[in-house]
Amino acid sequence: MSQTGCQKCDKTCNTCRNEAKTCKFCADLHQPTIKQTCQPICITDVPDGSACVDGVSKLCGAETQITACQCTQKSNCLTCTSANSKCKSCLKGYKLVNGECSTCVQGAEKIGEFCIGGVQEDLNSSLSGGAVAGIVIAVLVVIGGIGGGVFWYLKKSKSQLKNVSQQEIMQE
Repeated sequence: MSQTGCQKCDKTCNTCRNEAKTCKFCADLHQPTIKQTCQPICITDVPDGSACVDGVSKLCGAETQITACQCTQKSNCLTCTSANSKCKSCLKGYKLVNGECSTCVQGAEKIGEFCIGGVQEDLNSSLSGGAVAGIVIAVLVVIGGIGGGVFWYLKKSKSQLKNVSQQEIMQE
């Protein structure tokens, strides 16, 4: 049953929260996802370096991955080290500490089997839009400065050549 009233939890949840499909704990033969839902576990063994996605074993590391990667019994891994003995990176909501992803990131709350919310620490993240805009503006300013300097130098050189030519004409 849901904690908010009399709605029945989704069959994939053992205990749900707020909404029927928002799981706190998964039902038997189901595993948690980062979307706070549960999906069927794989019937066949999932090899290290793979994740069970909707009952099918797939390689770990996809941006769309929502279930834990199998890393020698470690939990909540997004990817494993090359030896598959530790987590290399964590699913959203979890923090990497000594090769394990059992701690929630700052601001996240542990709710049943899930770390919900918080600010994700992504060591491989790309630059933010503001940082990219700042870099582009800085590059344009530098290019403009160089272009302006070259223009000024050429104009000054041409002016000096013109003055020298006029002086030679006057002397003749």
